Amino acid sequence: MRSDYGPIHARATADLGRRLPTDHPLPAYQVSTPGPLRALISLDAPEIAFLEDPRDCPPEDRSDPWSFLCEQLDHWAGLGSTRQLRVARVLARLGFWQLLTEIVDHLDGDPSNLEVCRLAQVRDSAFLRIGVDPTGAATRIRESTTRLTDDETLPASTRIGAAINLLVGHARAASEIAAVDHWGRRATAMFEATDPAQLSAILRSAYWRGLSFVPFLHGDHGSTRDMLDAAEENAVTAVAASADPGQVEGIPAAENMHLLLETRGRAAWESGDIDAAERYYRALVAHDELDAKVHVRLADLLARTDRVAEARECYLRSAHLGAPHTLYARTQVARLASGSHDGTVRL
Repeated sequence: MRSDYGPIHARATADLGRRLPTDHPLPAYQVSTPGPLRALISLDAPEIAFLEDPRDCPPEDRSDPWSFLCEQLDHWAGLGSTRQLRVARVLARLGFWQLLTEIVDHLDGDPSNLEVCRLAQVRDSAFLRIGVDPTGAATRIRESTTRLTDDETLPASTRIGAAINLLVGHARAASEIAAVDHWGRRATAMFEATDPAQLSAILRSAYWRGLSFVPFLHGDHGSTRDMLDAAEENAVTAVAASADPGQVEGIPAAENMHLLLETRGRAAWESGDIDAAERYYRALVAHDELDAKVHVRLADLLARTDRVAEARECYLRSAHLGAPHTLYARTQVARLASGSHDGTVRL
């Protein structure tokens, strides 16, 4: 938790670690750590021990932020909800899902309190990642997120963000289009009633990107493209603003741009605009070239358009970069080499 080298998701983890011992707020990163990531890293690199608890790391091998995290865990019961939430968010980013389900075993305080609500959501996200009561955990997350959208005492940014999270969550289940439409209307009503100056460029970008699922699921590729244009405009604004030394949103803005380019690539592919899809996936590779996933995205497109040699190089690059896509990338290389590749790769 001290290096600023690597893919954006790793730099985000280091950023949270550096901020944890300070009074600086923790940015609201949008990407969750995959459940098996640390285990897959250990499979790729057996010399890296798989830890069940940060305190299993020998003291002499700990960075300063890691040592602070361990100290906070030693005093977990007395931290209070504010500090517990900060620690829990770092643990979630590091993928210590099992530990989170064990330490956040009961919550003191008013469940309508924002920090208590967020802490419960981190715990239930951990249950989802390890497959314990996934239906119950998902239901609790949706219920608590709905309460956030309904609480008019909260800032508009919190409520709009919650509505978009619900929209995207329902969009991942293609059968829940009615719920997607509902949360699209709710998010739009709040967004249009809010002074844009109250919303960050990242949130405005995330709003338009999330809202684009509504026309996308209805097959309206033109409106999807228009909404993603608005999302991209705000994503570019956020990145440009983060170049100012006085701004602290550099990594969150880069993460948001990653998500925007990935979404644009998928939307373009689904609309049949293969050239645009390739353009966005190549831009994604250029934007976050140390992320194994982005090379898989481009490789899958190349494989499905019968450019075997180029696809192979992208899969090899992904495999070289490592978890969590190592096995998939190596499998695709083998299929390409054997001639058994049938084009049914994922995008």
